[in-house]
Amino acid sequence: MDDDLQYLCDIKSRLERIREYTRDGRRAFMNSSLTQDAVIRNLEMIAYTWTCLSPEYRLQLPDFPWRLIGARVDYLMHQRNPDRLKRLVWLAVRRSVPELERAMRVRFPGWMKAWYGRAA
Repeated sequence: MDDDLQYLCDIKSRLERIREYTRDGRRAFMNSSLTQDAVIRNLEMIAYTWTCLSPEYRLQLPDFPWRLIGARVDYLMHQRNPDRLKRLVWLAVRRSVPELERAMRVRFPGWMKAWYGRAA
């Protein structure tokens, strides 16, 4: 398997983790620094993993919301107001994560089945 596909699998895995960590909703997220830290770390790793994809591969994905996610993660890393940080991370969970998931499903409708040998 090529490295690019492995990176995409990592991104998908991190998106699934974010979904799992936030399944109890906004209130549970806002009250748990552990959950907030976990979600932030996974967002950071998604943004980093994007930079690991080959330039040729990234050029094949012009409709992906990478710049938006990268810009949000960069902004989050420099945010010093804890209440604002929580609100911004939750906004990313509600908007950017689903947007990225949709883009991956549209662009790679069967790629996870080929990788795992099962439907994703």
